[in-house]
Amino acid sequence: MAHVDRSEVCATSPLVSVSLGNAAIFLIGGLTRDAEPTALLLRSGDVVIMSGPACRRAYHGVPRILEDTLPGHLDVQEEDDGEWRVYADYMRTSRINVNVRQVFPIGFNPNLLEVGKQGL
Repeated sequence: MAHVDRSEVCATSPLVSVSLGNAAIFLIGGLTRDAEPTALLLRSGDVVIMSGPACRRAYHGVPRILEDTLPGHLDVQEEDDGEWRVYADYMRTSRINVNVRQVFPIGFNPNLLEVGKQGL
């Protein structure tokens, strides 16, 4: 589902997103749902950097994971059964996305969380 990351106080710092597992279609649009999105193919190991307020506030999402695209080095073989089986089964149909972002702006003081004291 297309969404905008609005929970972050700081939208000027970049977001770094790393894809692992099956490939997926990533859509990124504009500041409203009316903008036609651009489709990108994300494979395992691909990195997307969303930077700047226009990009950080753009609607985006992953509507589809492409089956049978798991790289061989992430696929646990039958003879490797045991405690890793549950993870192997999950990875065959899924994708993991790791996001690194600065949630609060530089200089943020969590001790000043009362409304108005932070100056945000």
